[in-house]
Amino acid sequence: MVTRDANGKPVSVRVIGWTIDADTRDPLGVVILVDGKPADTVLADKPRSDVDEAFPYSGPNHGYDATVAVAPSSEVVCVTAGGVGAGLPFVQLGCKVVK
Repeated sequence: MVTRDANGKPVSVRVIGWTIDADTRDPLGVVILVDGKPADTVLADKPRSDVDEAFPYSGPNHGYDATVAVAPSSEVVCVTAGGVGAGLPFVQLGCKVVK
C-alpha cells in the first residue's frame, strides 16, 4: 500500500507478506529495498494462520508487516528474504512500482 502526498508523490509504503525456508522453522529476515537500496530490515515473525495451515511443520509465525518512508522521487520497492542452509542466500519476494 502506497501513501501519497497532496501532489500524488509517494511518502511511505507498507509491505505485508510471509516467507518460510524449508531448512528452518525459525523466522527469516526480510530486507525492504527502495530503488535498490536497503530501507529497512524486519523479522518475519508475525502470526499467519494461513501459512500455518499450508505449511504446518513451519509453524504460524512467518508473516511480516512493515511501513517504510520513501522519497517523493522513489520508483520501485522490492522485498527480499534471507535463506538458510542449502539453496539461495536471498530470494526476491516481489517488487512494485510506486512512482
